[in-house]
Amino acid sequence: MFRFFFLLVLLMPSTVCFASTPALQAQPPDAVAKAAGLHNNEGVQLAEQGRLREAIRSFRQAVTLVPNFASAYFNMGRAHSQLKQFDDAVRAFGTAVQVRPGYVDAWYQLGIVFQTKGQFEKARKAYGTVRSLTTYSPNLLYRLGFVSLKLEDWEQTATYWEQLSDEYPDHPAVGQIQQYLPQVQFNLGTVKYQSGDLSLAEIAFDRAMSMQPGYAEAHYNMGLVYRDQKRLDEALAMFREAEKLNYDVRKVRGNIAGVYLLADSLDQAEEVYQSLGNEGSIDGYRGLVKIAMQKSELAKALAYGLTAVTNIPGGDSFKLLAFVYEHNAEGKRYGPGFDADKVILAYERGIEFNPKDVVLHFNLGIVQG
Repeated sequence: MFRFFFLLVLLMPSTVCFASTPALQAQPPDAVAKAAGLHNNEGVQLAEQGRLREAIRSFRQAVTLVPNFASAYFNMGRAHSQLKQFDDAVRAFGTAVQVRPGYVDAWYQLGIVFQTKGQFEKARKAYGTVRSLTTYSPNLLYRLGFVSLKLEDWEQTATYWEQLSDEYPDHPAVGQIQQYLPQVQFNLGTVKYQSGDLSLAEIAFDRAMSMQPGYAEAHYNMGLVYRDQKRLDEALAMFREAEKLNYDVRKVRGNIAGVYLLADSLDQAEEVYQSLGNEGSIDGYRGLVKIAMQKSELAKALAYGLTAVTNIPGGDSFKLLAFVYEHNAEGKRYGPGFDADKVILAYERGIEFNPKDVVLHFNLGIVQG
């Protein structure tokens, strides 16, 4: 009924620089701290020259002298990240935020490393800390949306990326994410529908269609929402639009017929099911049998069942024929006088076509006693 779309999105590059310690400003003002600052600055210079392993040694000398030297741990993490030594980078950034909990840049870089490692929940928590410590930046909004997407949290993805699009329309990621937002809203609508929240599902599908007017599956799903809300005219309109957009025509027509049934328009439903049956759809014959049974036209129902096994021989068609035979002349299923032998034969023929169909075996067992 519903289908999720999964997205591939490119990462925005990180532009955070190394953190220097002024050579004449020791923290605290004693010889040891001053020496640690000099090692840190030396590491920064080495890193800027691309001598990252030597830089890491200098940063280690700095934190050996001053174990709570947050900037040196931050710089060490940056160097490890550039060397793709991500576990070491996590340890370095993690220590930086441990000794300085409000270190925004370190939290941000920690999130980037977790994101690179595919640890998206940890990345989201790190970015969330950044969000709590400072105002939103466009890159932070992008990354919060990205990790939320990877965690299939469509609602948060939409929230962050729509805010990015609205507040920073010139950001280089906006053109990219706008291609994916209709699918994000579609997925959000799917989740809301499956949880029974039809109002929020309606809002999400409406946004998906407004962003991408030709989104056929969003029209189809909106039809399902309207159908469940008993807004039958609107449901028909959505299904008709999905049909125009060439979305799974048989499935769409089946739902159109279903809406006619809900509206007690049996003749219109029968006409649609007849077209489906003529196109080789077992669902068309199921609908025709259902309507004939509803009208107490048992002979007509049997004719449809026999036509189904003739035109579409298989487990499903013989299951449908057996269902018809399970009714007696008064239309009561398993009522007195129903033809058990024909029911058994139909189920046995169906099992020949589909021996793994559990329903066929189960129903046969019921009749056999």
